Amino acid sequence: MKLFTATLFSVTMLFAYSFTASADGVSPGAVIDLNVTPENGQIKLEWCKPKGSPTSSLGYEVYRKSQDKILAAADIAPENRIGVIGSDGGCISFTDTAVSKGTTYSYAVIVVDDFGNRSAISRSNADQSPIAVSP
Repeated sequence: MKLFTATLFSVTMLFAYSFTASADGVSPGAVIDLNVTPENGQIKLEWCKPKGSPTSSLGYEVYRKSQDKILAAADIAPENRIGVIGSDGGCISFTDTAVSKGTTYSYAVIVVDDFGNRSAISRSNADQSPIAVSP
C-alpha cells in the first residue's frame, strides 16, 4: 500500500509542474541591449528588461563559454550557465569574476518568465564579438 501511495504522489507532482511551467505558452522578449565589457580583470554584463514584456517579474540566465566565436543554441547548456538573476524590472548588471586573464569568452542571456517560458538568445554586444580578458 505504501508503494502505491508514493507512486500516486509522484505522478500528481509531475502533472502540477508540467501544467504550471507551460501555462501561457508565450515566450518573453529577448534582451536586445546586452552590453559586455572587460573591467579590471573581470567581465561586466549590463542589460535592461525586454520591451513589451507582459510580466513584471522575470528571471535571467547568464551563459559563458571560453571560445572565440559567438554562442550558438547548442552552447546554451547547464554546464555553461554561470548565473541566474531575478528582477522586477529596470536594468540589471552582473559581474563575472571567475575569468582568466588572456582568455576569450562569449556570453549570452536568456529571459525566463513566471511561467517558465524562455526567450531567444541575447548575445553580447551589438557586433556579437567575443570578449578577451586583458593580461
